[in-house]
Amino acid sequence: MHSLTLNTQHDIALVCFFQMYLVLDLSLGSRYYRHRITWVTGWLHHSLYIVLLTWFLKCRIPSFFVAASVLEIPTVILAIGAIRPTWRSDRLFAMSFFSLRLVLHTWMIRRLKHYHPIRSLWGIALAILPLHLYWFYGIVHLHAKKYNRQSKHAQLRNMALKLDGAEAVLSPDQELFMLVK
Repeated sequence: MHSLTLNTQHDIALVCFFQMYLVLDLSLGSRYYRHRITWVTGWLHHSLYIVLLTWFLKCRIPSFFVAASVLEIPTVILAIGAIRPTWRSDRLFAMSFFSLRLVLHTWMIRRLKHYHPIRSLWGIALAILPLHLYWFYGIVHLHAKKYNRQSKHAQLRNMALKLDGAEAVLSPDQELFMLVK
C-alpha cells in the first residue's frame, strides 16, 4: 500500500501522458472514427477518467493509477486484434478481462478499504466495478450468440452432408421435399 501512495516524477508523467491520450482519442476519434466514439464509452468514460486522474494528481497518488493500469491489458489485447485481425483472440480477451477487471479489481477494493490511507479511494474502485460487470456480461452474451450461431451452422452442414449421401436413394420429389423442409 505504501508504493500506491508515491508521487514520483515518472508516475506523474505517465498520468499526464494518459490524460493527453484520452483527449487525443476523443478529438481524433470524433473526426476519423466517429462511429466508434459513443456517448457512454467515449465521451463520458474518457471525461470521467480525466477527472479521476486529475484527482489522483491533486491527492498526490499517481502511482495508484500506474499500479492499476494493469487493468487495461484486456483493452490492449482488443486493440491489437482490431489493428491486426489475425492476432484477434476473443478468449484471451475474455479471460484477461475476467481475471483482471473482475477478480483483481475486487481484490484491490478489499485491500484499499482496509489499508489505503485515502479512505474514499476504495469507494471509487467499488463504483467502477458494476461497469466492469456489465461489460463482462456483454462479452459472455456475445460469445454465447457466436457459439449458438456456429453450432447451428455445424448442424446445417451435417444435415447437408447426410442429404448428399442420400441423394442416390431419394427420388427427385423426395429431394425437393427435404430441401424445402
